[in-house]
Amino acid sequence: MNDFGVIIGCCKRDYLFAKGTIASVRHFLGDVPICLLVDGTFPTDDMNKAYGVQTLYRADVKDDFLRSRSFGWGLTKMVCFWESPFERFLWLDADTVVWGDIRKKLFQQGNWDIYTDKSDGSFSREDVTEWFFDVDKLEQRYPGFNWQRYAGSYYCTGIWASRRGVFPLQEYKDVLNVVDEDPSLFKCAEMGLLNFMIFRAMEEGRAKVASGAVQVIVHDFTLEELDHRYNVSHGEPVEVSDDPVVLHYTIPKPVISEGPVVRPMTYFRRLAMKEGNGISGLRAELHLRLEDLCWKFPLTLNSIHTSIRCHGAAPIRAILSSIGSSSVLPTASAGR
Repeated sequence: MNDFGVIIGCCKRDYLFAKGTIASVRHFLGDVPICLLVDGTFPTDDMNKAYGVQTLYRADVKDDFLRSRSFGWGLTKMVCFWESPFERFLWLDADTVVWGDIRKKLFQQGNWDIYTDKSDGSFSREDVTEWFFDVDKLEQRYPGFNWQRYAGSYYCTGIWASRRGVFPLQEYKDVLNVVDEDPSLFKCAEMGLLNFMIFRAMEEGRAKVASGAVQVIVHDFTLEELDHRYNVSHGEPVEVSDDPVVLHYTIPKPVISEGPVVRPMTYFRRLAMKEGNGISGLRAELHLRLEDLCWKFPLTLNSIHTSIRCHGAAPIRAILSSIGSSSVLPTASAGR
């Protein structure tokens, strides 16, 4: 499809995972355009140079409302509906890994406006209230929306595809105003409000929605199942079936210490470290472990990252010496 690209969202803290996501996209989707939508101002030069990624910062967003009201956990991704650099795009959270050419699934269902993951089964009223929106409040606020009709279609919004401009911007403004009035109406950051907007538009005939099994919530599967279907062997990802998907590491996040279950993300993080920073082998492992430490203990972020940037190719002992002098190292009792 012409004018199609991938948009990956991240903030500074999850940039370590976004780099793995980017590397997986480039590996499986070839030269498809990639845009990194950033909540923050940190540099992304390594990914720009290695993979031709374009970066869209908050300051680059043209609409005043989106720039001021649509950044932060969950809401950043909503900017894509109006300011995506591509006419059609695939959205990926930063804690995802593409496994196979996912375009095969997206484009086989014709001229959709929005493409969602296909849920298994149907959510109960209690499930919907816990994960998506308070049903009682929604029925009062939006009596014309038949939420039960789509109880088998609501999904985790870490992966989806859309065309730009599918929603009127005023509709989103109205929904955010409702959120301001009652923050408890919609659940889980954008997950509730986005599902609501998608399926209300479908019900009103304003959007054609297609769906397919494109998302694998990693921690819903056993290690044996994951190793069989999404294995890394002899230093390369092994595709055992023609079933392209996106692996989504919801909770816990895919730091190396989570073990074999995060092997696909770890592989692509190593690849991004090599192709983006020219670092491999034991030195790359040190950098990856330091990134993980920064993610687990955010107070160490500045001291460790500053040390890495300052020393660059300097001996490892210089990096470790600088870290050791930090006054914000976590204690043994520190938690995640």
